[in-house]
Amino acid sequence: MDYLFFVDDIFNFPEEHAMEICEEMIKRNVDIGWACFATPKGMTKELAAAMKRAGCRAVEFGTDSGSEKMLSVLGKSFSLSDVEKATDICRQAELPAAHYVIIGGHGEDKKTLNETFSFFDSIRPDSIIALTGIRIYPNTWLQRASIEQGVIKEDTDLLSPRFYISPDLGEEYMLSSVKERALSRDNWIVQALDIRCSSETMTMLRKLGKRGPLWDML
Repeated sequence: MDYLFFVDDIFNFPEEHAMEICEEMIKRNVDIGWACFATPKGMTKELAAAMKRAGCRAVEFGTDSGSEKMLSVLGKSFSLSDVEKATDICRQAELPAAHYVIIGGHGEDKKTLNETFSFFDSIRPDSIIALTGIRIYPNTWLQRASIEQGVIKEDTDLLSPRFYISPDLGEEYMLSSVKERALSRDNWIVQALDIRCSSETMTMLRKLGKRGPLWDML
């Protein structure tokens, strides 16, 4: 094994535990490259440096939006200031960083979409991986909101994937706008629109024996 990925959604929290893992890997001279999911809040210079020494090659943040309004709607515990700080810390530690964003959530509109693109333009992370729409699960507040807004019916079978897209944004506008903007930015990846993430490209990279986050290669 020459590469691994920590699938814990928040590897860097609590920081003390993450630091202990890194220190133990360093102590044992573990020669394996790795990456992880992390939260923007709690990334420190000390931890980033330890992760780098322990063999970390990339960090993927579950940021979800570049709009303060949408971060609040999505129940995030961090602010855009935290996101900017985390990105800068990774850059200083020479750790490539990607941010996952979800476009089309409850309350998303043209203004919040513009805010997201403007924010990531300003901080320039290595990559932004955009997901369009949010899957609706049974017995959730999103299901109730979807019924109230006419996105689905009360008897809609949610075992088959159904995705919420804010009526204030609209699916047609969302897809066309995201496509146009993502294509003009070299650090945006949108799998649903085959933007820098086609199945052919992914297959080719794997056949070439590439290891690690493909977004850093794309």
